Amino acid sequence: MANLHMGDFFPNISNGIDTYSIREPLGICAGICSFNFPAMIPLLMFPIAITCGNTFILKPSEKAPGACVHLSELAMEAGLPNGVLNVIHGTNDIIDAICDDDEIKAVSYVGSDAPGMYVHARASANSKRVQSNVGAKSHVVVMPDVHMDTVINALVCAGFGSAVQRCTAISTVIFVGDSKSWEGKLVERAMALKVDAGIEPGVELGPVISKQVKERISRVVQTFVDNGARLVLDGRKVVVPKYELGNFVGPTILTDITEDMECYKAGSLDEAIGIVNRNKHGNGASIFTSSSATARKFQTEIECGQVGVNVAVASPLPLFSFTGSNASFTSDINHYGKAGLQFYTQIKTVTQQWKDFPSSGASSSLLAYDAQSNSGDVHAFPSMDFTSNDVSLGLHLRDFSNGEGVPLPLHDDLPSHDGMPIPLVASKDFPSSDGESLEQSRDLPNSDGMSSIPQLDGSHWTLHF
Repeated sequence: MANLHMGDFFPNISNGIDTYSIREPLGICAGICSFNFPAMIPLLMFPIAITCGNTFILKPSEKAPGACVHLSELAMEAGLPNGVLNVIHGTNDIIDAICDDDEIKAVSYVGSDAPGMYVHARASANSKRVQSNVGAKSHVVVMPDVHMDTVINALVCAGFGSAVQRCTAISTVIFVGDSKSWEGKLVERAMALKVDAGIEPGVELGPVISKQVKERISRVVQTFVDNGARLVLDGRKVVVPKYELGNFVGPTILTDITEDMECYKAGSLDEAIGIVNRNKHGNGASIFTSSSATARKFQTEIECGQVGVNVAVASPLPLFSFTGSNASFTSDINHYGKAGLQFYTQIKTVTQQWKDFPSSGASSSLLAYDAQSNSGDVHAFPSMDFTSNDVSLGLHLRDFSNGEGVPLPLHDDLPSHDGMPIPLVASKDFPSSDGESLEQSRDLPNSDGMSSIPQLDGSHWTLHF
């Protein structure tokens, strides 16, 4: 993720002016999670937010809170500092507090329609950033040119996996052409699914989250039947040994559906695309076909966030963003991936100018090394204002053969901060570049009248006062 934090730099955008942008954390962020993926959904939120430099408040679903607690414990074991990741439990009152708290700068939400719209409206009214993935309706279009057995396996897995309690579940299959030939094999494959508790080995279809959800599913199925749909497989009365009171709904398949029943049959690809696009939700849609031209037409014209080609569940890996659209997404910046990093950071743009400003004088502070002691202490020499450019400094020559030092004058004596002159006196003879010996405070004038220093082999020059 480090490279995604990189900003932009434009040097010399104007005369002597540079402009660059940097990404900074927002501060405190919060996440409100649904029950259906109690570990995955939090992991799509707080790791990105924390990596971007934020702290995070995580509110798990009250129906499945344990996974968030376990994740926070693992984060602490990994060394995450106290207070960076915080878990808070509750229902409506906690959601209101998150939406209203001025210290919280951004809110992430995944869940159903009505609560998601409420969170988006309330948090936005309090000037927070909000990303909200809400109710989903995922369609699959099946063209007549596909391999039936391969597609049936994909449809059954995508249609009944996670007990259909996920936004990417395929709830609607649109067959272009005849669907009768598919019915028998779909029913056969669906009936072979093992319905049992999730802790049992080999289970393929577990219970729904609550008794209320089970009852709602039964009512919806009955509504289809009452409106003329044909029920070719009814799983409403499934009984699971040892869990007779469990909230289980077996595989259920309806056919002979009209568009107003929200499950359909289409006569052409254009008609199938129209059915999908007229649905208010736009979470995802897939197509099964052996024609690349058909797939490209579907990809271009379909109005959904996730598009699958010969893939039933088109959920991207976190390298890419989860891109719901229409009524399935109520915000501007999507979850995780590059968009997730953009959501949890803000851009700061800096414009700066550096140039030489004219001045009549200069002020300087120098550091002096006490050569007479072995303490190695560095002392700040008092700053002095020089009224002209004709300034003399003393240099210290160190002979590496014996470690002794010789101060050399460059010009006149250097005044101290109290106005008294500091004499610059040579304490040792040393050879000049032409082999002669320079003694005491002999100056070597150069062309501009300033004293120059003879070059010496194996010597080191330092400032000396």
